Amino acid sequence: MSLLDFLSERIVPLVKYLDRKMMEQECKDLRNEVGAAQKAKEVPLDGLEKSRGIIDGDRGYHVRLELETVAGLRASVEHCLPGYVDYEIQTTKRMKLDLLECRLRALKPNEIVGRRQLVVCLGTVQELLLSVEDRVYEVELAILGVLSGAWCSSDFKQTCRMGA
Repeated sequence: MSLLDFLSERIVPLVKYLDRKMMEQECKDLRNEVGAAQKAKEVPLDGLEKSRGIIDGDRGYHVRLELETVAGLRASVEHCLPGYVDYEIQTTKRMKLDLLECRLRALKPNEIVGRRQLVVCLGTVQELLLSVEDRVYEVELAILGVLSGAWCSSDFKQTCRMGA
């Protein structure tokens, strides 16, 4: 057997076998690197998805708190505002009535001029009471407008417009 025959029968298949094994090992190493790179890529994506979920949860929580706060404030206004308005109207009415009472006491009922002034003052008291009732009605309309989100002008000449 010649050296060439020996090499072609024994060495060449051995070299081919070793080349194939080296290629398989390189493929295996490359597959492992690709798998590790994909896992490294998935880890930040999972972290981002978790962070996004946390942020969405926080956003929902803040929206819910805002809605609860607005509802609570609206309920407080609805509860307190009518009482405050009644207090202000009653205070104004008492002050005007006290002023008229002082004027009436200053008049001398025995004099003709005093009687006329007394009649005028009594008419003024009646007008005052009617104007207070009208004012109460206007204030109630304004309160309803504020609570419903619309703002109406006090003289009712302007049109209602939505409040911001």
